[in-house]
Amino acid sequence: MTGVLSLWPYACLGLLALGLFGFVETLPFGAPRESLVNRLRRLEPDYWAHRAQQQQNAALRPIAVGHSIVRPAVDEVGRQLQELLARLGLVRLGDLEQSLELVRPGVTPAHHFGEKFLLALLGVGFLPATEMIGIHPFGASPIWLWAALGLVGFAVPDWYLAQKGKGRRTRMVTALPAVLSMLAIALAAGRSIEEAVARVSEGSDGELAKELQRVHRELRFGQRYLVPALLAMAERNRIPELQTVVGHIEAASNLGLTLTEVLRTQAAALRERKRLSIVEEGGKGSIRMVIPVAVFILPVLFVILLAPAAASVATWGQ
Repeated sequence: MTGVLSLWPYACLGLLALGLFGFVETLPFGAPRESLVNRLRRLEPDYWAHRAQQQQNAALRPIAVGHSIVRPAVDEVGRQLQELLARLGLVRLGDLEQSLELVRPGVTPAHHFGEKFLLALLGVGFLPATEMIGIHPFGASPIWLWAALGLVGFAVPDWYLAQKGKGRRTRMVTALPAVLSMLAIALAAGRSIEEAVARVSEGSDGELAKELQRVHRELRFGQRYLVPALLAMAERNRIPELQTVVGHIEAASNLGLTLTEVLRTQAAALRERKRLSIVEEGGKGSIRMVIPVAVFILPVLFVILLAPAAASVATWGQ
């Protein structure tokens, strides 16, 4: 009980700091003026979609950070770290920007590296901070453990980004056969490919539907034709299955073939590939069960079967 009461001043100080931070966050002073580049981006068809996504992400945050004082400092530290790692050849900014645009829209590479720095600092200072207030969760912690926690914190944003990207690719591959079938049905009903893309993108949900909505906006505003827009979508997402489908659509468009049969064939091929992958995973599951059965089940079974025989053999000598 005494230990809990000793933490009460630190809890009050933390709440006071959190309240002061929230008050400073809401001040309009020092808000940066919108640059000419951002004002020109308002003319692009994708701007408002990204703006809606940013507002949705910002609605989930407990504190608004639109024009904060802390956010620019974090971005500046991340920018310096980004330049240092880029000079050393330890990061590819093009791939990082593309991943952030797809998985975490509204987050810049500078802010991503700023998060890495803050989490690394938090990891390094966690154990010393707990020891300063008299809490020893792991006993006397060595310095190498501080560094290990710092490295873990530094790697957490990259791991989070990779996991979100992997989940996004899985969901897009899963939804791809159904979307192709719906496009084939719409084309068979007499609609044009532009109308089919618009109808399917509006009637679907998920990452693939959002990509089709972007393709539809590019077609509607005349930025690209159908095949270049689909090629840009495949290059942007870098999913092999999507690149294969777009390649077949491009070949059919160049050869003058009907897209209905191409889409149906690709949907059937993707479903068959999914079925084969499930069967393959099932076969691997039986192999994975060999070690648990041999280590945990068979010894117990041998004891149950041989224990009575061993006991009866032991009574023969008596």
